[in-house]
Amino acid sequence: MPKKKIMYLDILRIIASIAVITIHVAAQNWNSYTVDTFQWGAFNIFNSLSRWAVPVFCMISGSLFLDCDRKVKIKKIYSKNIPRMAIAFLVWSVVYLFVIHDVSEMGIKEIIKTVCAGGYHMWYIFLIIGFYAIVPILRKISDTQEATLYFIFISIIVTFLVPAIVSIPQLKWLKPISNKAFLNLTLGYTPYFFIGHYIVKYGLRKKFKRLIYLLGAVSFVLIPAGTLIISQMKGKFYGALYEYNSLTVLFQTLFVFLIVKEIFEDKQFSARTEKFISTLSRDSFGVYMFHVAGILIIERCLNFESTTINPYIAMPVIIVGTYVISEIISFILNKIPIIKNYIV
Repeated sequence: MPKKKIMYLDILRIIASIAVITIHVAAQNWNSYTVDTFQWGAFNIFNSLSRWAVPVFCMISGSLFLDCDRKVKIKKIYSKNIPRMAIAFLVWSVVYLFVIHDVSEMGIKEIIKTVCAGGYHMWYIFLIIGFYAIVPILRKISDTQEATLYFIFISIIVTFLVPAIVSIPQLKWLKPISNKAFLNLTLGYTPYFFIGHYIVKYGLRKKFKRLIYLLGAVSFVLIPAGTLIISQMKGKFYGALYEYNSLTVLFQTLFVFLIVKEIFEDKQFSARTEKFISTLSRDSFGVYMFHVAGILIIERCLNFESTTINPYIAMPVIIVGTYVISEIISFILNKIPIIKNYIV
């Protein structure tokens, strides 16, 4: 019997897509303004409030692939999941080759290197392919609650807490020592996959939820305010609070994931609403892959970008416009046989 669809994961997937668009719209003119300008301050706020986007995608993937109640076969991973990502990457890389670059002025070697690198937002595909490749190993850990919790505990220390400690100027001498541990399995985005799995499968106690809501709310204020203040003090962008392995982004991500789960977990949707949400969720991968082209369409065809008018007005307009364009394209592509299975 198939497991019941978890609607709040679909909702998270949709809003994470919008958050990714927000980050890239905020970055559109990021380097054109200094940190003491009104425009840069606006970019910082929009970017800061959306740092949770990619980690939430990781948590969703972890909740699905690390759940040992779901059958995940190695054969399927290498015959379906990884090839699908690889083909999508190749196709969209070629698309962005022509969208962003003047191919007539590029040599064969440069073209190959550009296609292999992909669009600037497509690094996420490498991340997911890597995750798929080690899923069979990670599922051995996620098989029990105790092992999962232990892995998360170690991961938080190694990935988030230690880097925060060694970033303190007086304690930087500890960094070379901490690097000698070589606990690479617990580094990077792996903790987010496990945390997503744990929250969906086991949930959290009320006291931990309250703590996450408190620390998450503080992080939503601290990231933009701290980044602005320290950047202006230094005279250049200070990005430590933006990093995906920072405690601020971790708590911001957990806040978003938990609050959406709390609101929508037991909510009953009409069949029509559920179908609508499921469609937008299904289209989210296509939205992710196309949205950079959507931003360029608005910029080139409408001559409208984040600073054409007040950025607090311009950016929401571009974000909504980009999402609508990207959703339409993804929806259409999802109606085409073969393409829907490999490209979007």
